[in-house]
Order: sequence, then C-alpha cells, then structure tokens
Amino acid sequence: MSFDSEPTSKKKIIALLDNAWDNISIDVLSLNEEFMRQPNLFAIFMDAEASINRLKDMYESNLNSKIREEYVDKNSKSPSEAYVEKQIKLDKEYIELSYLCAKTAGIVKSIDNKKRSLEVLSDREGKGLFSAPKDMRNYQSNNWRVDEETIKKTDLQQKKNLSKYKRIRNN
Repeated sequence: MSFDSEPTSKKKIIALLDNAWDNISIDVLSLNEEFMRQPNLFAIFMDAEASINRLKDMYESNLNSKIREEYVDKNSKSPSEAYVEKQIKLDKEYIELSYLCAKTAGIVKSIDNKKRSLEVLSDREGKGLFSAPKDMRNYQSNNWRVDEETIKKTDLQQKKNLSKYKRIRNN
C-alpha cells in the first residue's frame, strides 16, 4: 500500500477499509518498522476519509436536487426541508456512504491511537521496561512450574471463550 494510489472511488475505499485491520495491529517485535510505516498509513487513511466524505456530500447534493425536482413535478409546489431530509436518510446508497464515513473515521482514530501506543512502547523499550511477550508454558520461577493438566484446563477454557465470542458475534 502506498500513498501514490489515491483512493478516490468507492470500490477502492472499500478495499482499503477491508484490509485496514491488518494495519492497526502492532508487531511488538518490529517497533522500528511500525514507526516508519505510521505516517504513511495515517496519510493514506486520512485521504480515504476525505474522499469518502466528498463522495457522500456529492451524492447527498445530487439526491437533494433529484428529490426536490420529482416532488415539484408531482405536486406543483416545493417540498419541506423535513421531507427532503427524511427521503435522503432513507436512501440505501446514502446509508451505505454514511456507514463508510463512520468506519473510515474510526480507522483513522485507531491509527492515531496506534501512534500513541507506539510512542509508549518505544519509550518503555528505551528505558529497558519493555520485553517481548513470553510463552507462559515455558515459565519457571521459584520452583513453580505449569503442569500438563493446567495447560489442558487453560486450553479448554480458551476454546470455550472463543466459541462463546463467536456465538455472540454471529447473533
């Protein structure tokens, strides 16, 4: 993904948003690369946000004119503002564009939060307070050791939690 490919069409923006979640997560083992990608990611998604907002505004303007013209043709008088607003908000394309605007804004905010998280992680690493995640199964300290039964119970509980999460998400 590069900043050169300006996302101006709705299809390009949808494709960009579908892959956005990969760009929000942080690979703690490569903080330098994450830092170097951050400004480019922010620029790409800010551009996508501006583009989708522009598309929504243009669509709303055209739809507004169309609704007014159709109403005048049928009734020989101007429609009320409330009627026009209601018709716009009921339009399927307008609803989809509004959703894409909100989703893009959320992703931009997430990328900004990622920047703050990277700053904290970098600061902690510089102070020697940061360490990469460790596998608890290999953890041994003060003669304490995780036995196979505990591992099986933990794995079973994680599977139950995952299936519960999937059921909730699918409903």
